[in-house]
Amino acid sequence: EVLDLERGMTLQQKGAASRVPEDREQALTEAETSLRKFIGEHGQHAQAALANSMLGELLFERARSLMWKAAETEDASKKLELQQSARTLVDQAKVIYQTAQDQYKAIYDAFPKFIDEQKDEEEFQRRLEAEAKYLRSWFNLVRCTYERGQTFEKGTEERKQTLIQAAELFEKIHTSRRTNQIGLHARLMMGKCFQEQDDIGRALG
Repeated sequence: EVLDLERGMTLQQKGAASRVPEDREQALTEAETSLRKFIGEHGQHAQAALANSMLGELLFERARSLMWKAAETEDASKKLELQQSARTLVDQAKVIYQTAQDQYKAIYDAFPKFIDEQKDEEEFQRRLEAEAKYLRSWFNLVRCTYERGQTFEKGTEERKQTLIQAAELFEKIHTSRRTNQIGLHARLMMGKCFQEQDDIGRALG
C-alpha cells in the first residue's frame, strides 16, 4: 500500500536533481500524482504525514521553477503570470503543510510530557524524533509565508508586508525552541526577512 508513496518520493528526487526543465517538470508532475493518490487512499496511514510533507516540498520545487523563469523573462505580463502561478503553488503547499503539521503534532502530543531517559531510553528517543518532525513541519509551514513573499517584486508593499509576517512567525518558533537547531534556523530566517526589507539593523540584531 506504500508503493505510490515510494514512487512519488523517487520521482520527486529525480525531478529535484534534474537541470533539464522539461524532464524536471515531468518527474515532479508524476510525483505529485503518486503522492496525491497515496494521500487520497491512505489518509490515516502512519506515513501520511510524510507524504504530505513530501507533497508540500514538491509544490515548492515547482514554484521555484516558475520563479526562475520569471526572473529570466523581460516580458512584464509574462513575468506577472509566472509570479501569480508560483504564488498559487505556494498557497497550495501551505494547505498541505498545515495538514502535515497537524498530523506530526498529534503524534508528538501523544507522548508523555516527561520521559526519564535513564528508565526508558527507547521511548525517550522516539519522543525526540517525533518532536524533530513536528518542529520541521512547523518550520516548513512558516516558510510558505516567506516563499510567498518571494513571488512579489522587490520594493512592493505586498512583498514587504508578507516578509514582516514571515519574520513574526519565525520568531514564534525561535521563542519556543531557542536552543534547538530548528529554532536557531528560524532565527536566521528572521534576519533574512529583515535583510530583504533593507532593515539591516534588525537583520543583524
